[in-house]
Formats: sequence, C-alpha cells, structure tokens
Amino acid sequence: MHALLRSQVGITLLETLIVLALIFTLCSLTAPALGRWQARFQEKTEIRTLVEAFQRARSEAARRNCDVLLALTLADEHSGGGFQILARDAEGRSVPIHDLHRLKALSLVGATFSGAPHAGFNHRGLPLGLGGSIRLEGRRSQRSYRISQNAGGRVRVQ
Repeated sequence: MHALLRSQVGITLLETLIVLALIFTLCSLTAPALGRWQARFQEKTEIRTLVEAFQRARSEAARRNCDVLLALTLADEHSGGGFQILARDAEGRSVPIHDLHRLKALSLVGATFSGAPHAGFNHRGLPLGLGGSIRLEGRRSQRSYRISQNAGGRVRVQ
C-alpha cells in the first residue's frame, strides 16, 4: 500500500542518456552547416571591409584635397592578397593612410581600374579613371564575387 502512495520524483539514468544522444545527434548534423555559414559570414565581412575602404579613400581624397589610391595586392600561394589606402603628396609620393589589410577568407584574384591595378580618387572625390572591378574568390567556399566601381564612383557588389 505504501508503494502505491509514493510518487516518482526525478529522471532515470536511461532517460538522461537518451536526451544526451539526441543532443549529440542534432549537433553532429548541424556542424557542417555551421562551418559553411561561418565561411560565408567571414567572406561577407571582408567584402564589406573592401567597400568601406573605397568609401574611406573617397572621403580622404576630398578631406586632404589630394589624390588617394586604393592599392590592391593580388593573391599568391601564401596569402589572399590585400589592400592599402595611400595619399599622394605634392611631390607625387605615396603616403600610407591605412596600413596593409590582408584578406583571410577571400582571395583577390584580379583587379582592373582603367588599366591600372588600383582604384583612385581625385581631390574632389571623383574616380581617377573610368572605374573598374575587383574579382574575389572565397578561399573555403570557392564562391566568386565582383566589386565594381563605375565612372561616377558608385561601388556595387555582385
């Protein structure tokens, strides 16, 4: 009679093991998707950084009243490439405004701006040429991206 009145409290070891097995299974199924998501997030962050570098170079050209270049370094077997913002002083020398930024998630595979490997802006913030584009590839995802600048200075990601 006492056994019927007593209520069960708590969970058994078997129930705990079943819940842990379910959690482990769900984690193992979502881990590959999480890795792909993280790679795409890093790629998009670096693309935003490059677009912001265009905007900063343009505003620095107008602020400093001189030509400002966005110098691009293409990828090689050791790095994904990078970019640096340089201002041209009165003697025509290039003075760094922003240190070299190396790309980690993307590879900079090509850049053409009116025949030059860099983008630039004049003292009014207008492009130095007719525009151009940068070709990028994801180092892990193999996705291709293109950042283009038109003759008016508008930057687009494709």
